[in-house]
Amino acid sequence: MHNNNENVRNAEVTHVLNLINAYQGYQYSATSIDTTCIYEFTGHLQPTSWNSTNIQFSIGKKNNHLHHQICRSLVGNNYKKLFKHRVQPMMICFYDQEGSRYGVSSKQCEFPHIHGLLIIHPSTKENFMKIVEVDNNNRLRLKTKNSNFRQVTFGPVYGDIEGIKKFIDYCYKSNRIKARRGENIFTDGVYPENASWDKYFDNIPNAELYKYH
Repeated sequence: MHNNNENVRNAEVTHVLNLINAYQGYQYSATSIDTTCIYEFTGHLQPTSWNSTNIQFSIGKKNNHLHHQICRSLVGNNYKKLFKHRVQPMMICFYDQEGSRYGVSSKQCEFPHIHGLLIIHPSTKENFMKIVEVDNNNRLRLKTKNSNFRQVTFGPVYGDIEGIKKFIDYCYKSNRIKARRGENIFTDGVYPENASWDKYFDNIPNAELYKYH
């Protein structure tokens, strides 16, 4: 059973890395993951007393709204134009809540938040640094207010690929605990939702699918 659980964890992490690899290949023909363009982030939603199921049905819209906000800041108001698709940032989100690492029940959640990875195009790095400021914890805080999130902070992913693996593994912890208790599992959001880059994921050679396993 232990080996099976470990295989599942490795598969989850590898899948996310393959998504990043495909997207960067779509963006600027990268042949391997460029960690200098990746930031981990945490977004704290406005405090709520909603049941976790209610949050699940609304979290996708909130994540999508945040992605649109970042797109406008990095790429411009015309970011939806086809010729701008390749410079749009990618955002991979994982839902979490207070106390999840200690097995606290999700039936009533007061402090929902998301963890995620932001993958930006190298040409938008300068614009990214303009929309964030260093906070008291030495993290990069999004300056512009968002109606759904009271605070969004970013940080570099330390340790290159191994650092990203550890971060992704940490992000999946909430779902693993819920699965063991038979509770709702929150789906992970991947943005942008346009299908322009799908073929880059589909065309990853079989031999490379386990490159980051």
